[in-house]
Amino acid sequence: MLAAQKLTVRRGRHIVLRDVSVEVRPGVLTAVVGPNGAGKSTLLGALTGVLPTERGEITLGKQPTGGIARRAFARQVSVLQQRFHSAFAFKAFEIVAMGRSPFEGQETGAIAARLIGEAVAATEVGHLVDRPCNHLSGGELQRVFLARALAQLMPLPAEPPRHLLLDEPTASLDLRHQAATLALARAVSRQGVGVLAVLHDLNLAAMFADQILVLQQGRVAALGMPADVLTTEVLAPVYGAPLSVFPDPATGRPVVLPAFPAGLLGAGFGNIQSQIETAEKVRQ
Repeated sequence: MLAAQKLTVRRGRHIVLRDVSVEVRPGVLTAVVGPNGAGKSTLLGALTGVLPTERGEITLGKQPTGGIARRAFARQVSVLQQRFHSAFAFKAFEIVAMGRSPFEGQETGAIAARLIGEAVAATEVGHLVDRPCNHLSGGELQRVFLARALAQLMPLPAEPPRHLLLDEPTASLDLRHQAATLALARAVSRQGVGVLAVLHDLNLAAMFADQILVLQQGRVAALGMPADVLTTEVLAPVYGAPLSVFPDPATGRPVVLPAFPAGLLGAGFGNIQSQIETAEKVRQ
């Protein structure tokens, strides 16, 4: 299990996480939600050792992660970053194949090729593998990097337990691929992988997560099952907006919608229109 206990992270003069505890447990998909600037991506950065911590402890199994070699850590923890950049025009297949680099020298080329192929098939990117990554759309590239993260976890079921950390994995995807990505993440968790996914869409979190961690200004506002966490009492003060929460008639899981007062959107447009008219007058 990958776990953080009472984690505090500072960036410059600002504390962006304070006393945050979370467990990435095998077989469980945990969603991390919260408004912009709540500390969600910072939490993933701290868990992976990319960001230094001021206080608290991060362990993998029972061992502090600071004492684990990076290659050994990468054999048990795979990460899908929020942003992708490559200075070279790698083909998509080469990107996916990088997921097996922590196991270089420990497996034959045939085994690596089979595991890479399984990751490509699971993420449905087979039609992209021969294309340069700089010829892919943002959503296509995101799915290719998801395949790389999955290739790093193979083979499944996971033994010893492994962990998949996803930073906004649905951000660039259309509706079908959003659902497919999180359905895959949930299926992977059922194969013995601990999954932690940073999400902005509360309804996707409600649909696929086993538990939800809500962050507010770097602190834990709530942690629990979707039905216990996704309530107006919890969410309205966290997001600073009126919300409507009701059960999905098909699944019973919570559905969260904004509940702005009537006329608010019209008033907002009126303000924008007034600003446009003022700018036009100044320009003339």
